[in-house]
Amino acid sequence: MEYWRAGRKYGDRTRGGSQRQTAAGMAIIVAALFLVMIAIPVLRWVPIFGFLPFLFWGAMGWASVTPQQYSLIEIKAGHEAIVVALNSSAVSLGSVIGTALGGLALAGGLGAGYLPYLTSIFVFCALVCQLLLISEEYCYEEAEKFSS
Repeated sequence: MEYWRAGRKYGDRTRGGSQRQTAAGMAIIVAALFLVMIAIPVLRWVPIFGFLPFLFWGAMGWASVTPQQYSLIEIKAGHEAIVVALNSSAVSLGSVIGTALGGLALAGGLGAGYLPYLTSIFVFCALVCQLLLISEEYCYEEAEKFSS
C-alpha cells in the first residue's frame, strides 16, 4: 500500500498540493527507480534480497501513475476520461518500446546482466528531465511573485 500513499501524497492537488510538489514527488519516484536499476545486478545473487529491487520497482511504477494523472487532468480539465486513457496508452507504448530496445540489445550481444545498467541510463535521463521541469516551474513561480 505504500505505493498508493506515495502517489496520493504527491499527486493529489485537490488536498492543497502544488504542481511543484507533484513534480518533486515524481522526481523522488524516478530517483528511486534509478537506484533500483543499479541495485538489480548487485542484489540478484543475494538470497532473499534478490527480489526486493523488483518489488520496489513495481511499487514505484504504481506510485507514479497518480501524480501523472493529476497533472494531466489539471492541464486538460473536463476531459478526464480521455486524458487518463491516453496516459495509460502512452505507458503501454513505453513498455513496448523498452521491451523492443532490450530485445535489440540482447540480440546485439549485450549480456542480460548488463540490461539494468542500460536501463538506468534512460531512467537517469528521465530524472534529469524531471529536475529541469522542477527548476523551470520554480523560476516561473518566482517570476510571477516578482511581477505581482
